[in-house]
Amino acid sequence: MIKIKFIELLKQGKVRPEEIDDYIDQWHDEYTGDDTLEEFLGMTSQQYNEWVDNPNSIDSLFNCEKQRDVIVPKKLIKIPKEILQ
Repeated sequence: MIKIKFIELLKQGKVRPEEIDDYIDQWHDEYTGDDTLEEFLGMTSQQYNEWVDNPNSIDSLFNCEKQRDVIVPKKLIKIPKEILQ
């Protein structure tokens, strides 16, 4: 069974940042795999460390991820058709 990571759902707007606690509870209580908590949540080590140091940073982490995933691809899509052919 493929489970979508919390960060992916957060980027898609399908969960709110405060729902991270439910995912942490699931990892502690139900998860039997080998993923660390950061892997289970879908965070990089840098994101995880920042979040551990400042739990309220989940909002800013999400905004940074959203900007990187949305703005950069729009710039890449504007390549002239002649170049792609």
